[in-house]
Amino acid sequence: MTASELLQTTWNACVCDYDADGKEVVNEEYLIVEFLTETQGKSINGEGSGDPSAVWDLYYCIDGRIITFKNSALVGNWTVIEKSKNRIVLQSYRPEKSVATLTKLH
Repeated sequence: MTASELLQTTWNACVCDYDADGKEVVNEEYLIVEFLTETQGKSINGEGSGDPSAVWDLYYCIDGRIITFKNSALVGNWTVIEKSKNRIVLQSYRPEKSVATLTKLH
């Protein structure tokens, strides 16, 4: 995956955190992610965040199948598990398993 593939795109994201066994979802958080440049974007928190809706600066870098987010609900290193034109599935351990599903809006 390359940063140019995400450039100037907007995605709905659902971040699911799993229990210690990695079987049951214990928390879901929704956000909108805008990739404005090849290293920066915006994150808009939504349902499940526990906070009022807000826009945050987002910083990221891509190295092969690893996307590292510097902030937002996606903070940390994520591995690209699945990628198509309109959907990206990422997985991370923070320390428990988390899966983020991004669905392209435009």
